[in-house]
Amino acid sequence: MVLGYLNFSSGAFDPAAWRAMNDLFAAVEPPETELADAAARVHGLLIGRLATLSAESAAFRDVRQARAVLDLLFAGLVPAYRSFHRDLLEHQPPGGLERPFLLMAAAQAAGDGFRDPPDDRWNLDDPHGQAA
Repeated sequence: MVLGYLNFSSGAFDPAAWRAMNDLFAAVEPPETELADAAARVHGLLIGRLATLSAESAAFRDVRQARAVLDLLFAGLVPAYRSFHRDLLEHQPPGGLERPFLLMAAAQAAGDGFRDPPDDRWNLDDPHGQAA
């Protein structure tokens, strides 16, 4: 459900996808453990499942949007958000910010950006299309 949303969404709110991401975090994050590695574990699970789907499912032959959104979320947004707000959020434990609803809100915004993208929409090094 989450990967379908990431790969095919044009930014519409989908409560089922948000719940699926929340459920995925709950599955990898038993209540008695620290939060620190939950986002990394979710990222690993999503990347692994995306590779399987792209090899086995015709609907997932082109997974560029999902890969771009996953890279944007886990390699871009989370570290940048923590760095930018480090003075305000230094008291937050590792994993305290990397929560499912923050990630889904960002994924929804990213999907909106893919609705009518320029030709270089998959160029994460130039997200504003200014390289030309």
